[in-house]
Amino acid sequence: MNIKLITFLLFIFTITKINAQDSNYFNDNIKLLISTDKKSYLESERIWQEIKLIIPKNIKLDYKPILAIGHDFTQEVLSMSNKQVPYSGAIYHVIRNKEDYPDTLRIFDVLDFGYFEEPSKYSMYLGSLYIIADKYKINASVDISVNGKKYKIKSETWEFEVSKPEGDEAIAREKYRELFPMIVKLSPNEERDTKKIADFMLNFMEQFPNSVYIDQVLINGSYSYFENYPKSIDEEIEFWKAVILKYPNFASNYRRMNRILSCYIYKKDQYGFLELVNELENKIGSNETFTKVLFYTMRNYERELKNNKFKKG
Repeated sequence: MNIKLITFLLFIFTITKINAQDSNYFNDNIKLLISTDKKSYLESERIWQEIKLIIPKNIKLDYKPILAIGHDFTQEVLSMSNKQVPYSGAIYHVIRNKEDYPDTLRIFDVLDFGYFEEPSKYSMYLGSLYIIADKYKINASVDISVNGKKYKIKSETWEFEVSKPEGDEAIAREKYRELFPMIVKLSPNEERDTKKIADFMLNFMEQFPNSVYIDQVLINGSYSYFENYPKSIDEEIEFWKAVILKYPNFASNYRRMNRILSCYIYKKDQYGFLELVNELENKIGSNETFTKVLFYTMRNYERELKNNKFKKG
């Protein structure tokens, strides 16, 4: 064999081996962790996920990865028979920059995979998204760059289960689905009856006080509720505080806590917010979901504090 050809092949083999070793090194040391707020759900329950990218201090990335689908991050939700669940969320366009990044990048948000509830004429309404009863697994990966070279970091598989509701929850789900025709505008000129939506929310909470679907009804009905039953800032805070105390297992309380935070920012009352957080912690006690909600809320609080949002004048 030609000596030049042998030398070239040895060079290619060496480079390939080094790249493979580098890839294994980064996958062993940089961790991409995916989890959902629970391991089991009912159909139409909102599923939240936490994404964490843990980067050792001795590894310096060329830039901060963007943990959003359509950028450095990819994700798939599969049934155990490997049937893909469609992604139905937004594709965000984020400008990349070489800003500093923490040792752990974190995202806590809704898992935007699933199908649309019937009837099909409401299929553009994202609030009707759900995952069909089955067992599922989530896989994800993120592309990183080190010294100009690209590497793919893969997550471990996360599994969860979705079941069909039974008994009172089956009745509650069918009732909840009655909300879609009230919310979805089928033409640009169609007016929503927000009073009807608000009253539906109140009646649902009274009729099904222990249903998991209260979470979805609150998400879809609270704007109309406050529009038709105006509250002072303090009354709105008390409303959301009562909801969180009664339903601490809802991961969507993260958005409710952010609304409470915005109310206190409006009041320029930093210490009032901290007192409310302390009260919720003491009354709710040990609760994994609320602990996570509070962790991410306090990150937002620290950011707003740093940006002088509580500063008067």
